[in-house]
Amino acid sequence: MVENYDAKYVSLHVRKSNRAALSLYRDTLNFTYPQPLLNFRLIGERRLVEVEKKYYADGEDAYSMKKDLADIIAQRDAEREQRLAVNKANRMKEGKPLDELKELEKKVKDLKVDKDKS
Repeated sequence: MVENYDAKYVSLHVRKSNRAALSLYRDTLNFTYPQPLLNFRLIGERRLVEVEKKYYADGEDAYSMKKDLADIIAQRDAEREQRLAVNKANRMKEGKPLDELKELEKKVKDLKVDKDKS
């Protein structure tokens, strides 16, 4: 999502009856519940959960969940900077012109996601 769409977060809804999915998203994938909570109730270990009443066509309620991607964005940016540093060091060792490297660094930093591509 970060690489293809430059997303800042991912959100989803989970059926109240789908305990396996709720456990996967909350406990394994670290999704949270959005703030502020307007329609909420307590579940489990006193967690506030946003409930969307009659979200599904069959009338079942859904929990609204969200995963912030800031950590993934920071990791991507750090890896990008590391690749630039390695490339620069390699070019310096090989005696290649640094102006070419500066152009490459600019291209990498300016990488933008084409949101029109699918």
